[in-house]
Amino acid sequence: HGSAVGNNNFGAANGKTSFENDHEGLRHDDDKRNTTPKQNHCQDASSIIAPLFQQPKTPLNVQDETDIDRILEMASDHLSLGQNELALQAYRRAMKCAFADVISVKRQLMEVKKLQKRQQKQQQRQRDDVRGIDPSPVNSPSSTSTSDMELTKQQEQRFELTLLQVASRVADIHNNMGVVHEMNRSFQKAQASYQDALDVYHNTCRRFEEEGDSDVERTNRNVARMISACRSEQERKSLHDRAAKIAKRVEYEKHFATRKNLLNDAVATLQMALELEGDALGHSHPLAASTLIQMGKYHYEMREFDSAVMEIHKAVQILRNALGGNHPQVGRALLLLASV
Repeated sequence: HGSAVGNNNFGAANGKTSFENDHEGLRHDDDKRNTTPKQNHCQDASSIIAPLFQQPKTPLNVQDETDIDRILEMASDHLSLGQNELALQAYRRAMKCAFADVISVKRQLMEVKKLQKRQQKQQQRQRDDVRGIDPSPVNSPSSTSTSDMELTKQQEQRFELTLLQVASRVADIHNNMGVVHEMNRSFQKAQASYQDALDVYHNTCRRFEEEGDSDVERTNRNVARMISACRSEQERKSLHDRAAKIAKRVEYEKHFATRKNLLNDAVATLQMALELEGDALGHSHPLAASTLIQMGKYHYEMREFDSAVMEIHKAVQILRNALGGNHPQVGRALLLLASV
């Protein structure tokens, strides 16, 4: 699947975004070449991250590309460099191409079904003729043989299987877009994308979680996570704002003891936000890493260097697992850790 994030479970395409073993996260589903609908299409977002220092192979305009696999690769390259908006543009292009594939396969399937009905009617007329006076139509050049019917039936089955495959790819791209929205902290948009993917899995692909389909189960959990994230979003934002206001007061305090008390209050407030983030999104979500980094900065100002190193190091591990080693957020966190 084509996103960027690590070995836990941040999400769903040519990769997964992973945050926590007990929280299924963003997952990217780019690697959809020649797979059957029942195969596992979702991979951790980290697997799509480009190797360290590798430059993305991106054409001048994604709108000029028609190969879906290539477009998903482009999206993966953009995500590996933190270029989320460009990745979204690529996924929208991939979705347009995938929809065109769905329409084409549906049209061919309809033609085969029409042919099948004509053959059935013709075969019925032949049976009626056999029961009549002149059985010659059975041997006429225009007669429908059993082999013709079987061939048409085989064609119908092939097109139905192809339809399931291309529809599964549409669902996978919806999942990938949900990953990007989640990385952008647009949780309502992420929920809508995950729900779109779930609807395609259910209604078109006839894939259900009770049948042990891991992609569907993961997507269902992603929808639930985004619902939880939306519910707690205002409270989490309020806690972060409160911590920032407390820390702002430090600038006007000259006494170290007073400054340290204020910073301790800010850290305690962020700890509450971190717990909410863990409950809603998972403790290995990049959002939790951002909170840990801010806590580390406050501990640094308090000259509690061991605590600062521990928190920032943990954040680096989360970001590396979730976004891949080539992501700019990982680089910034490593520079901060080195400065401590």
